[in-house]
Amino acid sequence: PADTILYLPSDSTVRATGHRALGTQVMYHEDYKSGGSLIKRDLNNPLEWTHITEVPNSQDWVEESHLTINHKDESYIFIEKYATTPHTITRPWQSEILQIWTDGSSMTKARRLCHHRSESSSYWAQPRAASSYDGKFVMYESDWDGSSYVDIFILKVPPLTGETKIM
Repeated sequence: PADTILYLPSDSTVRATGHRALGTQVMYHEDYKSGGSLIKRDLNNPLEWTHITEVPNSQDWVEESHLTINHKDESYIFIEKYATTPHTITRPWQSEILQIWTDGSSMTKARRLCHHRSESSSYWAQPRAASSYDGKFVMYESDWDGSSYVDIFILKVPPLTGETKIM
């Protein structure tokens, strides 16, 4: 039926741009209109959205991103910031894998987990992470500092011992 498909334009009202991650009845993606903060959208009402993060300095959040939420605990997502051209890391969050909370109660709740060191020399070298179902491991690709090889790396996510505010 025609009413099962809903077009989400990338205009300034709906803001359906960027890479996405689907959870249970929710979608997460970046809001490039606001400098890259993250949006959460209930799929029962996808035209409405809320910010779950704020970016205090949008120049610190200029890289591309991939998001993943294929773990059972949907209170957080993993995001991989990456550049499509070789660069020198000069700011926080550049070329990092982050864990960001999705409840929106604290617009600054996140953890910096690691640098993936990918130069993203090709599509296959971009760090598209996938987490284990229990959220304890994150697997990602990297052409480690521009190597001619693209390898798989596994990050052991440190146990949560408290909230870390980074933004």
